[in-house]
Amino acid sequence: KWDDGHVKWDDGHVKWDDGHVSGRWPRELPPESNCSSGDSSLQGAFETVGHLTGVQLLPTSAVLAAGAAPPPPSLGDETSRLGRISDDAEIVINLGQGTTGTHGVFMTLNRIGAGSHFSSHSNGTGTLHERHGAVQRDGARDIEQLARYTFQTVNKCAQLNETNFVEADCRASTLAPRLARDMMHVLQSGVQHIHDSPWPMFATDAVAMSGQSVRFMLSYRDAEAWAWQRGAGGHGRTPVCTPEAAAHAHSWFNLGECLRYTGSGVTAWERIKTSLARDTALHGQDAAFEILAAKYAFHNAYITQAVVAPERMRKVCVWDGEQSGLVGMRFASTGRVVSEMARDIQAHRHHHNGPKSVYSHEAASSPRHRLQAS
Repeated sequence: KWDDGHVKWDDGHVKWDDGHVSGRWPRELPPESNCSSGDSSLQGAFETVGHLTGVQLLPTSAVLAAGAAPPPPSLGDETSRLGRISDDAEIVINLGQGTTGTHGVFMTLNRIGAGSHFSSHSNGTGTLHERHGAVQRDGARDIEQLARYTFQTVNKCAQLNETNFVEADCRASTLAPRLARDMMHVLQSGVQHIHDSPWPMFATDAVAMSGQSVRFMLSYRDAEAWAWQRGAGGHGRTPVCTPEAAAHAHSWFNLGECLRYTGSGVTAWERIKTSLARDTALHGQDAAFEILAAKYAFHNAYITQAVVAPERMRKVCVWDGEQSGLVGMRFASTGRVVSEMARDIQAHRHHHNGPKSVYSHEAASSPRHRLQAS
């Protein structure tokens, strides 16, 4: 058992980054951040996306600032009936969209955490790590189910007109409980950090399932750069809500709400590529990418200002250089911390110019970073 005095604040929240009290490693993006355009005020981003798209999302307020409960899960009762994972389960969930440096963040946290889940590429010998015995065989199968099958079904439903996929599998009555169940199984599998799809699209469900020791981060990117990379950089199959469904959701990326409204993933979702083509035909290419950037910026604001409590959220922009936003992150169960030092691990850069993956054993073994077991 870990000494609670070393692990938690007086109010019970887990201490998850050294130096927080001193402000040495702030949780907010710096004013000069290269990702600042992706970090907007909730009301401003809401008005912008409504003006550009012509679609009025469901109204959202920064309820967390008043200490209110987060919004209900997007999958509704399918998530609520599952309850929460144990308060002792220490997990970091990155709610940042793909192409925001998620792979670089994932590689960095692999240095200090035990098991991990990264998008649809996770498998038993690749990006699923079983160090420290954190992920057992059943847990690996649970992750495989969500990554390779369930979310791929979501992708196929969003592009049904271009495939021979059977529409019956896209029904809300089938997909909603399956998504909720598979996400819960991943959270119970023993992983310590989770990144990329489908988690950003089901942020409210992730929060509803999370125990007290689950922490959140959001990896950012310049909004316009994200839109161009997502739309023109080979990621156009990412699902987004259709205009009809989005009018009944709190965000264009709240896939669960859109699914529940239409009753089928076929009518609830479309590919980013499809939405860009429609907006380009109506408004021109530059305006189409501006619209996508606005959808992205609002979803970030929605997550950080209306879904996740500030004390549980950390913002990261890998384009600010090196380990910016990640230094000081640690896991109580391993005692390891992302360090400023980089003497014994070769730097890693992924193909999107993400952060160097750096971990210093020297820093982790120093008294300042080591947790005491009792």
